[in-house]
Amino acid sequence: MACSSWRGLHSGAAAAASPLRRRPRELAQKRTFFLSWRCVRVSNMKRWPTSWPCLRTPKTMAPTNIVTLTIKEEMVEQFIAVAMEDSRASLENENGGCLRFDVLRDSLTPNKFIFYEMYKDEAAAVFHKTTPHYKMWSEFKASTGAVLTQEVSKCDAIFGAGL
Repeated sequence: MACSSWRGLHSGAAAAASPLRRRPRELAQKRTFFLSWRCVRVSNMKRWPTSWPCLRTPKTMAPTNIVTLTIKEEMVEQFIAVAMEDSRASLENENGGCLRFDVLRDSLTPNKFIFYEMYKDEAAAVFHKTTPHYKMWSEFKASTGAVLTQEVSKCDAIFGAGL
């Protein structure tokens, strides 16, 4: 059974025949499920189709760090140079372990930055901390005192760009 578009449900014969107007008991008997504004009749299905992205469970999750930084205003230009090198080297020199490394600047607070780092697996995230470009970033942080605040959120990316 195919569903009408949302606009078609409000008037005429489509409104009367709409599965949205049926009682829950009827829907349970007909085994009709609503997924992303589409009706799916599954009475003949033996199992859930795994090709639908909304029903697929991720096989692996990519470790992702979201680092929010506040930098001293007089050190912003130096910070950008170091962050750019760290991002470039992470993507080029880590043998595909770093899937994504974005450096974002807050549009309202020009000395607030966000690193968005996504790795293939936990081993790649650990390897990143042993690289020369990460050590350069660590030394910049420790020697200049440019970082006023740093907040790290550790996440697992389950779908999206880079996966």
